Amino acid sequence: MRSEDFKQRRHDATAEILVQATEAAIAQKGYESVTMRDIATQAGCALGTLYVYFKSKRELVNALIERHANIVRERLLGAIAAPGGPLERLRLLTLTFLEYFNQNRNFFKVFYSAAQPRPGQLAFGLPRSVQQIEEDIGRAEIGLIRQAQELGEIRRDFPPEAILSFRKGLTMGLMGELNLREELPSQDEQMRIVWGFQTGGIGARGNHADMAKP
Repeated sequence: MRSEDFKQRRHDATAEILVQATEAAIAQKGYESVTMRDIATQAGCALGTLYVYFKSKRELVNALIERHANIVRERLLGAIAAPGGPLERLRLLTLTFLEYFNQNRNFFKVFYSAAQPRPGQLAFGLPRSVQQIEEDIGRAEIGLIRQAQELGEIRRDFPPEAILSFRKGLTMGLMGELNLREELPSQDEQMRIVWGFQTGGIGARGNHADMAKP
């Protein structure tokens, strides 16, 4: 192994430890309260070492969000490419996102702690790379919505973009509310609530009862 490769791997491994420490520290104290010293203590390193890798708390949170966004992207792309009709794949997209929420509670505590003035909007904005991921997934989701409209599975009196906004707002709103709880309802119950409201609002007339099943 070349020395340059070793140095890069060591750099990446250290950065990952610092990002994980950021997640743990902010999940405990909240974004506004936590300091760079708190994060260094959580990581077990000197404050100066932390500043070698990241210049600010914002940089650390951006790195954390990018890390999770890349993982979520792959999972959502898998749901989009899954077999089945467009409505089923829209349901799978919602389920996949809820699964990630339940598996990564600390990250979402960080995300919503840094969100002001309302859930889903970071005080300092999402990193551009994450915005691009959001846009890419959104375009693919709009494609599924259009297909479902053509099949009569989703109401056609709203544009796909409005339906996408409704889906995102409902899912993020529920997760923001659940984020405040110590104990969560089961994932099946979460899905029943979100998917039931989504299909009750966007489902083709007469199909609501069937489509609301998780």
